Amino acid sequence: MNITKNSFKQKMPFPKAGWLAFYTLWPFGAFLMALRRFRSTQAKTIFWLFCIYFGFVFVYPKETKGTADSSRYAAKLVSMHEQPIAFSDLVHSMYNTNEGLLDVYQPLTTWFVALFTGNANWLFLLFAAVFGFFYAQNIWLIISKIKVRIGLFLFLFILTFSLTIPIWYINGVRMWTAAQIFLYGSLLYFLEGNRKGIIWIVLTPLFHFSFLFPVIVFFVYLILPNYIALFFIFFLATSFVNEINIPALREQLSFLPAIFQPKINTYLNEDYLLRLEQAHENFSWHVYFASLSGRLVIYIWTITAFFLRKYWSSEKKILATLFSFALFLGGWANLSSLLPSGGRIHTLANVFFYASFILMLLWSSFSVKVNLIKYITFPFLLFNIIFSIRVGFDYIGILTILGNPITAIMGFEQTPLIQFIKQLF
Repeated sequence: MNITKNSFKQKMPFPKAGWLAFYTLWPFGAFLMALRRFRSTQAKTIFWLFCIYFGFVFVYPKETKGTADSSRYAAKLVSMHEQPIAFSDLVHSMYNTNEGLLDVYQPLTTWFVALFTGNANWLFLLFAAVFGFFYAQNIWLIISKIKVRIGLFLFLFILTFSLTIPIWYINGVRMWTAAQIFLYGSLLYFLEGNRKGIIWIVLTPLFHFSFLFPVIVFFVYLILPNYIALFFIFFLATSFVNEINIPALREQLSFLPAIFQPKINTYLNEDYLLRLEQAHENFSWHVYFASLSGRLVIYIWTITAFFLRKYWSSEKKILATLFSFALFLGGWANLSSLLPSGGRIHTLANVFFYASFILMLLWSSFSVKVNLIKYITFPFLLFNIIFSIRVGFDYIGILTILGNPITAIMGFEQTPLIQFIKQLF
């Protein structure tokens, strides 16, 4: 794979005194400045440091009965701190049929933090540090390709790419940290020609067991001929599949090791599916419209990209490879979305599509030909961005915006920003 030299650097340089002082006094302000000066060598580091700060002041539900995973992570930390377990016992519980622990990262991190404290702020700081590192790398892998002035529409696509799996997704840290790492490894491989990316991809099941599926999809893609038309047809064809025989699928998966069977029985259980359907019935119109908006943008731009691919520039081979993988993964995501909780693979596929669209807009000569498409999809992109930020308000407090590390350590009680806004109106 021939790769053009670019300005992306994996390393994060230690911030200069001015940046560090600004960050210490006002992390959110330094974060905004880093975004404005994204070409600065310090910008990515400051972005990552803000993610770490975000984790420390992360607002999570205190009740464990809700659906927020973060509340259960916090409760588990307190339990492990008050009733310590030996490291050998923790290791024995992993991939043990009786214990049911299929992931390594979250239990191991929680155990480590519990050695010192039961304060969940420190747990989420560590979660955010790992998540934020790969999050920052992924964003800069894309924006390092930008050599021109960023127009409004390109800016919206970059925002959409960045907010598809945002920092507040540490609420479900296992799945979404794995997603960021999978994306990082894939972008390293496809855009930089760096085979070390494959190592990161292979490690993702340690963060969430379900990433065995995307890992298999990735390796199957590597051995297939890169016929973009076939991937395009596969993606569209799977969009029309509307039912999967769950009992039959559960039976076919019985060949997997015994450690996976409890999870399979849980996720492919008819009662579990019924509970999910009942929960979906309570969603507001905003949730449904956000999902519809995202799908419309993906399909409209996918069809546009495919039929105008002859206008792609000299970077056509790199773009075609990334776009083909997005189509292949997207097709499998269409099928997995028919399973309980399988829709999360769609989110993973979407970031590959958005990355492809951004690079397509940068590396193509058809700007006039897609103006109508831009006008059509503009409101849907904007709505998705607003909706994602609104979701973030459930996990953002006043300290996120106005605080700093000193005020955060004082341990002020926080309420989600959305509650504060509702009180004002």
